[in-house]
Amino acid sequence: MSLLRSSVAVLLFVAATSASALAHFPWIVLTPEERPTQVSVYFGESAAPDDPELLDKIAHSQVHLLTGFRSEPRKLELTKSDDALVASLGDAVNGGTAVLNLEYGVISRGGASFLLQYCGKAYASTLPGTWRAVDKADLLPLEITPRIDAPQVVLHVTWQGKPAALAEMNVGGPG
Repeated sequence: MSLLRSSVAVLLFVAATSASALAHFPWIVLTPEERPTQVSVYFGESAAPDDPELLDKIAHSQVHLLTGFRSEPRKLELTKSDDALVASLGDAVNGGTAVLNLEYGVISRGGASFLLQYCGKAYASTLPGTWRAVDKADLLPLEITPRIDAPQVVLHVTWQGKPAALAEMNVGGPG
């Protein structure tokens, strides 16, 4: 009987982790990689096109571009293409940051209702050490800023501009 309970617990854990892996998130992609001129927002399990009908659920996303330390954020006007919400950045951007804030709405899961809000950012530079915090809590209430401290990546987490010292995070990605 003990083996059966253990098997059920393992199956429930696998089912729970599989369900969470199937969640959809908004993803910001700046293209081309060198000196971006366009931002694309996808809604799926990865930063790639998914079901285009799902884009209607995130069409009210707010995306801003920050291009300098003291520059004012520039709101980007998103339009729906075949597989993404897109906006032109104008001239090629070198070192800017695109910030997404989306109040998805109230949803219910497991008998509880809660407000689902997405926050995200994409850096126009892929050079380690050039990433910095946006420090605009009104645009990005939850912010995670990476820092490479070889051989590790250190993540600095803030909520509404203040350190979130005991924040619990699940991080995934290549490697």
